[in-house]
Amino acid sequence: MSARPEKNPLYWYYGSASVAFGIKNNAFSYLLLIYSTQVMGIPGYLAATALAVAMAWDAVSDLLLGHWSDKTQSKLGRRHPFMYAGFILLPISFYALFNPVIDITEANRWFYLLGTAILIRTAVTLVEVPSVALLPDLVKDYDERNKWLALRHAFGWYGGNGLHVINMGIWVGAYGVAVQAGYSIYGTVGALVIAASILISSLGTQKAASAMPQPTESFRFREIFSEIKQIGQSVKNANFFWLFAYSLFVGAAGGMSTALYLYNVTYFFEFSGPQIAITGVFVFASPAIAYFLAPALGKRLGKKRAAMIALFGAILLYPIPYISTLAGIWPESGGWNSLMIYSVFVMTEVVGFIVGGVMLDSMMADVVEDSEVTTSRRSEGLFYAARSFAGKAVSALGIILAGSIVSLVGMDGIKGVEDMTMEMRYEAIDPQFFVRNRERLLENLKPNSLVVIHANDIFPSNADGTMTFRQNNDLFYLTGVDQEETVLILSPDAALEEDRAILFVRETSEQIAIWEGDKLTKEQATEASGMKNIQWTDAFEPAFRRLALQAENIYLHTNEYVAASQ
Repeated sequence: MSARPEKNPLYWYYGSASVAFGIKNNAFSYLLLIYSTQVMGIPGYLAATALAVAMAWDAVSDLLLGHWSDKTQSKLGRRHPFMYAGFILLPISFYALFNPVIDITEANRWFYLLGTAILIRTAVTLVEVPSVALLPDLVKDYDERNKWLALRHAFGWYGGNGLHVINMGIWVGAYGVAVQAGYSIYGTVGALVIAASILISSLGTQKAASAMPQPTESFRFREIFSEIKQIGQSVKNANFFWLFAYSLFVGAAGGMSTALYLYNVTYFFEFSGPQIAITGVFVFASPAIAYFLAPALGKRLGKKRAAMIALFGAILLYPIPYISTLAGIWPESGGWNSLMIYSVFVMTEVVGFIVGGVMLDSMMADVVEDSEVTTSRRSEGLFYAARSFAGKAVSALGIILAGSIVSLVGMDGIKGVEDMTMEMRYEAIDPQFFVRNRERLLENLKPNSLVVIHANDIFPSNADGTMTFRQNNDLFYLTGVDQEETVLILSPDAALEEDRAILFVRETSEQIAIWEGDKLTKEQATEASGMKNIQWTDAFEPAFRRLALQAENIYLHTNEYVAASQ
């Protein structure tokens, strides 16, 4: 094989198949959970159950289809009949997932999700396992396989992430994560690109596949138990077992983070759709970096050490932005500083996952040849099927865990940031914390002083849209109230005791709750702040005029935005 595989057309045809898998993996990892809960209306734990059933089917079908492709005798080659079947099934089922072909009702929505998930997973197995299993026959050099697989992973990430950037920029990101329209466009375009990717790769590798030696044994449906016994003989390989277990563990951990990704960036970091797309733009650099880094690390450190360092490094980086935010040392939520730093973290994590994935797949090709010495049987399809199953755990196990978390924290019905209640945003903070904060402030005031602190405004974006609300830090520190149109008055020397601390909150109603989200009642404001005198905001001006006449010193922390004075 040439030292420069870039000059070999097979190199590009082999890698291009991963565009289809990248789009499917991105959809299952990032979009499927939020689509199931917020558009289809399926509770998170039920969506998780559907994915668990589909994953159980995968556990069986992957191994059987992989073993079947190892023993298929065909003029097209032993792999390509399966790839052409997947070319038909995968685009159709992917389109149907995001463009329901029947009327979705409360009674059938779970079964529809289950059915399309099983069809997509089966279709991916039909294409991906035979496609990737071509490698040991195409490339004999131990180290050169790293480069072929690095290209394949790069195609997968560019395909999946490229469509993700467009999707968050002008489709789902523009329409909103709870609106069907954006997903419909994404599903249609995704299905077309998937079909093109599979067809180009299949036709491009067809001639080489037809010239490969035919298997000495054929798959015998009538002796299915004997076939299963052969599968057992092959997977007893100790090297394979540890590769599979390691892949499954890393896949489950990474899968939960990807399934919760859109929830986290939307509701925790408070990024908008276009901002999320910018993070995707940063990720474009990851496959290019990994393309050069993976072969170099594999050669210098060995495949096993390179995989361990890359994957564990990525996993260790993941929680840093979250821990930093909770510790109060991360930039302001929704801001550009936060976005830039977060995007660099994500880009670096993706490099680690790609390098790790390349090493694992390359080691699997080596295990194939190690197993052949013991069993006298080539089992590329079977081993890569098992590796594929571990890879699918990235999305399946992730959604199972993440869906359960979404239901446990009460976010099944959340359609936007405005629907988040105080209880969802924060763990309950003891109101005595805010009482003590107010007492410390009062100790530093001059006699006969009046303190007035206003909440921040909600800023407009485009048309009738608004930016994510960010509370005045001082107001939250003194009251624990995270709501617009809130005012705090402190007048410790006022003549009437009830005037010495007053909190004004916006009057709520059932209609406001429907259209703008949950707002505090007077009772809830008392529970949050520890203050007894809670009034509606329209009572602020009379109270301020009355107390200002009694004060000798007035401390104002006003909203200086021009709209606040109009």
